[in-house]
Amino acid sequence: MALQRFTLGMLAELDGGRIRAAFEQAVRRCEQDCLDRPAVGRGRQVVLTATFTPVCGQDGELDACEVQFQIKDSTPKRESKVYSGQLTAGGLVLNDLSPEDARQVTIDEIGPRKAVGS
Repeated sequence: MALQRFTLGMLAELDGGRIRAAFEQAVRRCEQDCLDRPAVGRGRQVVLTATFTPVCGQDGELDACEVQFQIKDSTPKRESKVYSGQLTAGGLVLNDLSPEDARQVTIDEIGPRKAVGS
């Protein structure tokens, strides 16, 4: 590629198309996350950052300008529901049969009762 003024269109061809490919991969990850988790209403992002760094010559004047591109995608965090826990001397305990109340017990967890009149 001969010297040309930088444009957004040129970005697709730089580095053998690697920047374009990275951007497209980031878009696909966001698309897939939307398909996987449509009920998560928070947005997905693809960010293309161009960083321009001046390079000074020995005379202190601008000699060149380096440019680097970064493609970053982000999706909402994957979170579980909130589980009620109880702290005991042995540590945190959870109740998988009643995740909203760690103190809730089931009938099979209640010890045997004495019959009336025994």
